[in-house]
Amino acid sequence: MRKQRLGLRAQFILLIVAGLSAMFAVVAVVVIRISTSNLRNGLINESKSFASLSAKPIGDTFATYQDSGVVKIVQQIDKFTSLDTDISNVGIVDIDGKLLYQQQQNAGNVTANQAEASSFEPVYSYQGNKLTRIVTPYIEDSGAHRYSVVYAVSYSAIDNTVKELANGIIGLAFMALLSSILVAYLLISRLFLKPLGQVSSAAIEISKGDLDRKIEPHHNDEIGDLAVSVNTMAEALMSDIRKLKETDAIKSEFMMITSHNLRTPLTVIQGYLEALQGNSDLPDAAKDLVAVLTASSSRLAAFAEDILTVSRIETGENVTTHREQTDLAQLLKGIAADFGILAKQKGIEFRSTIGDNACNVLISTPHIRGAVWNLLDNALKFTKEGSVALELSQSSNHATISVSDTGEGIAPDEIPKLFTKFHRGTSTLVYNYEGSGIGLYLTKLIIDQHGGIIEVSSKLGKGTTFTIKLPLSGPVQTTDNKPLPA
Repeated sequence: MRKQRLGLRAQFILLIVAGLSAMFAVVAVVVIRISTSNLRNGLINESKSFASLSAKPIGDTFATYQDSGVVKIVQQIDKFTSLDTDISNVGIVDIDGKLLYQQQQNAGNVTANQAEASSFEPVYSYQGNKLTRIVTPYIEDSGAHRYSVVYAVSYSAIDNTVKELANGIIGLAFMALLSSILVAYLLISRLFLKPLGQVSSAAIEISKGDLDRKIEPHHNDEIGDLAVSVNTMAEALMSDIRKLKETDAIKSEFMMITSHNLRTPLTVIQGYLEALQGNSDLPDAAKDLVAVLTASSSRLAAFAEDILTVSRIETGENVTTHREQTDLAQLLKGIAADFGILAKQKGIEFRSTIGDNACNVLISTPHIRGAVWNLLDNALKFTKEGSVALELSQSSNHATISVSDTGEGIAPDEIPKLFTKFHRGTSTLVYNYEGSGIGLYLTKLIIDQHGGIIEVSSKLGKGTTFTIKLPLSGPVQTTDNKPLPA
């Protein structure tokens, strides 16, 4: 399964979102913590100051009106506590810690133990870093210490303020985050992603063969250097391709000239050899030498013919224009008869499955015969023991020729190279098998010109199968494509 691709633009967006989100989150947390700490410190200082300033008037009020009723006491204490909303409750205890008065029931702890109540110094009670209770001694004008005022400190206002502050900071941070992401994306897209996209698109077009494509380097930076490098690479590729084409043209011309020049002397040599073979007066030893020379000259002539055919095809010539309606079954039976003799000489079993049904195709018979023979010759060459098989089958629209063997097989990394020119499956230094390396290349060229396909499957140590598929012909036709008379 192909891995899902994440584009550069998406990666930049994720990077920007992650980076800015982390930065704004840290800033928001730090601001909230500092603000909360400042608010709590302010509350503690204000509460301590309030307790210090209000203890004397609250104590005087209690001492004056404790016997006449609590109404006046309530009024005076409410008046004082309205000045500091962080004081949720006020109580008055004697020096033994006995609660004598509290402003509100269940509104905050205003009790004190004997040590706290009898102390001449303010006593502060904390829960963690929160000040929750203040016990302030009430010293009368005479210097007597009979009571202490207890204050319960509330953080509800602070908590609400912190919550509102946090919501405000988070909201501002989110808006700032969105704005920063948008600005950063626009800047990065304009300065980096867009130029990179242009270079990437041009590079893709160049890789597809449009070597005339040029990239305008609008930036005097690394992206501009990349654009120049891609342009330089394209120019170098064009130059290399031009040189390769020139070299290939020279090579093809040389191959054509060589094959032409080989054919003439070979024809003369083969003529004399045929004359010698017909001479009954030759001794047996000479006849054997003539047979060897005849076989070698035939092989050289076939090689020269193959080279000439390849050169003509590579120059754009269709060498298979002279086609004729052919019964492929009969053609393959003739090939099988000739090849069976060679297989028998090598001790290799040869099987042919062709059948008697006609299989009409419009082909250049010599070229198709040569293509099939190349496959059989290769199969025999690479099969030391076992068998070689030739099979013909047909469907509604094409004929299928299969050549299989039980030979050495072909390595998977060699299969893509099989139909390239001069490629040999064995080392050219060892050269442990005969062959020029153009047989399969020529076979594919011929099959391509017939509108067919050739495929190969192989397993090392098990054998190889080559498959040729040729289109079946319609009505019987001549080579000028005019229907033949019935």
